[in-house]
Amino acid sequence: MKKLILIAALLQPLLFFGQSDDDDLYRNAVTITPIAFLRSGIQLGYERNIGYYNGLKLEAGYFTKDDPLSYDASSMSGFSAQLFYKRYFNPLELREIRFYFGAMGIYKQIALTDVNSTNSSDDVYMYSSYGDISVNAYGGGIIFGGNVFFENHFYMDYSIGGTVLATDSDPADVDEVHIGIINPYKRGITPRLNIAVGYAF
Repeated sequence: MKKLILIAALLQPLLFFGQSDDDDLYRNAVTITPIAFLRSGIQLGYERNIGYYNGLKLEAGYFTKDDPLSYDASSMSGFSAQLFYKRYFNPLELREIRFYFGAMGIYKQIALTDVNSTNSSDDVYMYSSYGDISVNAYGGGIIFGGNVFFENHFYMDYSIGGTVLATDSDPADVDEVHIGIINPYKRGITPRLNIAVGYAF
């Protein structure tokens, strides 16, 4: 909860910085990522346009849940921060669609409480262990996307890309945070797909 309050406090002054009076132009945008709610969290972003073709975006999210479905643990909490540089193909007028490519940096961490780990030794026996783990990952990558505008300055931000991740966490702990067909904290190349709802001003 403290991290969520910190995120809100950091974003609040930015929302009122450099607001444009022209309905056809904007310098700022705020976004929210709906997919984050499915992961029991909230993810907010702020973007500042620099000139006509460049944008910087900061995105941060906090996630928490008791008895998470993805993990055999009593509780889960996590935090992520991402910084994007966007190079737009279109000027910053409110158009129907505005394509971009860019680069990003990311840091994320997750903590699991009372993890139930089942391991084997030389395929002879199985045993379970309980404990708390914390895993982080950091890296950078490239993205391609587009902003699809609607009326009243609302828009959707779609992007795809990939990141190269590194971690200094214990490899056994990293294995514990594997979900589905992907481990989002493992060292290597990770695909990225994101959809955000925004308001430009």
